Amino acid sequence: SGDTWLAVGSEQFGSERDETPRFKLATDPESRRAFIREATLHAWLGYAEMARGTDELKPLSGRGENTFGGVGATIVDSISTLYIMGFKDEFEEAKSWVESELNFDAVGEVIVFETVIRILGGLLSAYHLSGEEVFLHKAEDLGRRLEKSFTTKTGFPFPRCDLNSTSCGFHRDYGKHALLAEIGSIQLEFRALSFHSNDESAAALREH
Repeated sequence: SGDTWLAVGSEQFGSERDETPRFKLATDPESRRAFIREATLHAWLGYAEMARGTDELKPLSGRGENTFGGVGATIVDSISTLYIMGFKDEFEEAKSWVESELNFDAVGEVIVFETVIRILGGLLSAYHLSGEEVFLHKAEDLGRRLEKSFTTKTGFPFPRCDLNSTSCGFHRDYGKHALLAEIGSIQLEFRALSFHSNDESAAALREH
């Protein structure tokens, strides 16, 4: 039939236990694309119904949880995917939420790395793809709030910062150690911010 049965992850459990769900995945490109679109829409609609506005959906309990400070991480992280896949209604729904409900004034302490790659990066990629100014404006606001994380002797950013105070601190698990992978990777988003924005502080952070 040209179809393939796959068991994802079952090799981890050997012969002791194999409860891995199986799914039928077609081998032709068009069917694969349709399958991925369907899976993406399924995930989005489940989140939108049960956890809209929270950072992520806990699949077993069906409840939302703010694991990244309450910045709607799943929404912002998904906007560019919704746009690329052509889910216009869902994209507009996400854009509306960003415009009316994404309020950094209501956010406290965040993990700088996660906030940069998920929220700043998500907003900038959405702006780059769609040209909708609301995404750039929110990204500029967030970038300014994250500036204080770089006020260290080394120039390496603090791992944690409060978006609405001068409070910044270190990793809870790593003390004063810096993770080079985090420091290096966030340069991409700040360079993108400075490229799209006329904000001088964004340009300064790019060269930090």
